[in-house]
Parts: sequence; structure tokens; C-alpha cells
Amino acid sequence: MKIKRVFLILLALLMVASVAVACKPGSGNDDPDNPSGRKNKWGGVPDGKIYDGYEFVISTYVEGNIGVGWSNYFDVDDPEEGELMQNAANRRNNAIEADFKCEITCTEDWRWSESYVFVSTKILSGDDDVNVYYTDPTANKASFVIDQVLYDVSTLPYITWDADYYNQQMNETFMLGSKQYIFASDMSYPCQSSTVFLVNKDELVNHNYASDYIYTLVDSGEWMFEKLFEMVEGLYVDLDHDQTYSENDYYGFSADPYGMVYEYPGAGLKGTYLTDSGFEFDFGTTRAVSVVDKICDFLQKPEVWCKEWGKRPVMFFAGNSLFCSWASELRGLNVIDFNFGVVPFPKFDDTQDRYYSYTGGGLMFVPSTVADPDFTGALIEAMSVGSHSELVPAFYEKYIQQRVLQDEKSREYWAKMLTEWSLPEFTREFSPNEYVTTYGPAFKAIDSVANGGVNNFVSKWNAMSELVDEECQAFYDKFMKKV
Repeated sequence: MKIKRVFLILLALLMVASVAVACKPGSGNDDPDNPSGRKNKWGGVPDGKIYDGYEFVISTYVEGNIGVGWSNYFDVDDPEEGELMQNAANRRNNAIEADFKCEITCTEDWRWSESYVFVSTKILSGDDDVNVYYTDPTANKASFVIDQVLYDVSTLPYITWDADYYNQQMNETFMLGSKQYIFASDMSYPCQSSTVFLVNKDELVNHNYASDYIYTLVDSGEWMFEKLFEMVEGLYVDLDHDQTYSENDYYGFSADPYGMVYEYPGAGLKGTYLTDSGFEFDFGTTRAVSVVDKICDFLQKPEVWCKEWGKRPVMFFAGNSLFCSWASELRGLNVIDFNFGVVPFPKFDDTQDRYYSYTGGGLMFVPSTVADPDFTGALIEAMSVGSHSELVPAFYEKYIQQRVLQDEKSREYWAKMLTEWSLPEFTREFSPNEYVTTYGPAFKAIDSVANGGVNNFVSKWNAMSELVDEECQAFYDKFMKKV
């Protein structure tokens, strides 16, 4: 089979979504034709509509509303005293409920990773009591589309899709032809995230670098994979004096295979992507092979710990590594008690035109059985607008400005990682099969090397490429019949 070559499509530099305006609460909402109003559609109940007594229901997983980890703030009836995020969500909901004379409710209905069975069963049975579903980030949406349980939200009224309170990058990536089945907005902003590189700035100084040296590299475009190699060279200390490489020692870099695989999109590679004629793959390209080879070479350095799942944050959080790849949400960093910074994944080489960062999370959809699309559209818009003015500034104040991102450069880079450096992965949400989801062949090779095996990327891909091509094309044909 002739592997089709990838042509990287640079994402348009759209208006910086929530992130940029969050630093200046209230900005971006003025309408030049109506100075006292807003440029968005939420200026009250739509003309001719009465929603007295209506209920807007958001369904999510257990602890998906207010909990730990990947949680949102959809419905907060009794916020904790002094809790910024909960108070902001409560103010938003109270304003909308007073305006529409409706009630906003969030129900936690299934366990993490069980969304497809629960949601599809409910929708296929004809249930119409939910307006919006928010699923966990691991949920694959392909089966939802094939089973036709999703509503094309691009047809909902009252929604201003090009407004800055909708995530333009993710929404454009997940368009299927002219249809939009899943979307992200400031309504789910706390769960939108990007993979990042963490740097221990105290350790930079200890190793004779300026504390802002890494930022100088990023700004000059010199933050590349070879520079990472150079900076970690020789940075190993047998802290527990057992004369073996172990999780208790000090390393230049710590990760786990899942975190390290994101250097693949960091090099601008998409893995699998959708075109007008079907799925295409970049796994067989010369660049892809070079990228995986370089990652695997890096993983075999004595200064690099990348073996056990979940050990990377333990080591970095303890101050025992200079760098760490972080492939989880930003809020998890609020327990670090030393001086650290956030930077994008390094460029692969100097031929790369910009930094790329895998982004995802915060995705929602409307069930095909939704009882009142007009009300649903109006409330999605209101919740997105209200989150833009209330929730996003609170997120910045609590998690970004005060407790997580400790300096202006880290905040600047994080904003760019969600916008101009963003590279959402289509197959993460609509995977044809297990071989290509989460950069499948690259991940398998990285996982193998990280655990003492060999780099079998080329042979593995050559052995299965024809089968994957056939299966993906069959899936595409089936998939597009439903779209």
C-alpha cells in the first residue's frame, strides 16, 4: 500500500478564545451597534419565546459536575464559602435562571469511561429529558455518530459559533462535513487543556542556567528536541545510593509512555486524520519514522526515567527531575510547592515552523432526542456567555494567576497552547480502530522502548498498514453514510 503523505494544515490564527479575554473580565462583549448591549445572542429570552418553568439538564459522569480531577461547574446550588469557581458558576446560573425563568440542573449519571453504554441506551430508548451531555475525555464519539444519537448542533438557533466564548480550534477540528456533533465552549472551560512540558526553575539555577533561560529558548524558536537532549545530559543522581536506576533517584527528565507520546504531535504530526476521501496516515512518512526514532533514543538515556505509569508526576512533584511532560489537566499542578514553569513541547528540528501542542477535553454534545432545540440553543449560548464573563475570570484568578502558573511567560504559553499552537486530534474522538487512536503505532513503539523492549515502529506499521487502511476506509464509508 502506498502511504499517503501528510500535508500539515496550519490552523488559522483565530481570535484568542476564553484565555485571552479572561485576563480582562468583561472584555470582548461590546456591540458597536448597541453599546449598552452585547455582541452575543444572550440579551434576554429570544423574541416570542416563553420558558417559564423549563428545566435545562446537563448529564455527566460521577464527579463530573463538582469533584476532583476532570470536573466542571455546571450546577452549584450551595457554593462553599470563599470558593471562587463555585461562586462564579452560581452567579452565572442565577442570572440565567432569573432571565429565562427556568432551572439549570446537572445530574451525575454514570461512571468514568462508561458513557457510551449509558448514554446511547438512554437516547435510543427515546429519552428526551437531557439537553446536553458532557462525557469524560476518554469517551470515543464514533459509535455515537454511527448509531445516530447526536444532534447536529450547527442547526441550533441563537448560537454565535464564531464568538470568542466557543473554542474555535476544537470545534473546527471536529466538524464532519457541514455537521457539528460535538463542541466546546467556555461552559466547559475548566476541562479544556493542553499537554505541556514542566520545568523546575529552581533546578535550572542549580544547574547554572538562568531561571528564565527556557523562556528565552521558546521565544527565539530554539526550544528543540536536541536542546532538550543537551540540557538533560549527565543529570542523574543515585539519591537512594542503591546503585540502580529507580524511581527514588534524580533525573534530567521524567515521564511515562503516555506523556512522552505527545512529542509526536509536538513535531506537527497528526497520526490519523480525516480528508474528503477518507482517512489518511502519516505513520509511514520519513518524518514520522525520524520522530519516533528520536523519541526512542531519548528514552534510552540514563538521565531519562520513563518506565512506570504514573511515576512522572511523583518524581517531578518531589523536585527530583528538571523536566517532565504533563498530559493531564492544569489544576493537578496546584500542589507543587517549588518554582516551576510551563512551556510547549519542543520542536522536533529547525524545519518546524511553530510549536504544536495536543489539546482536548471539555467536549459536549446534544442528544438527537432533545425535546426543544430552540430552548437548548438559547441556554447553551447563555451558559457559554455567562461562563465567559463569570467562570473564566474565576478560573484565572484561582488556578492560573494565583496557584498554578506562577509567571507571565507560563500563562502566555498556556494561552497559546489552547489557541495558535493547538493541535486537536480527530481520531481521539472519532477513532476508526484501536490501531490509530492516540497515535497508536507511535505509542506502541514508545511504550515498548520505555519498558525495555525494542523500537519496532517501522516493522509494526508496515505489517499492519494495509489492514488499517482497509479497515479505516470501510469505517469511513459506514461513518459518512450516517453523517
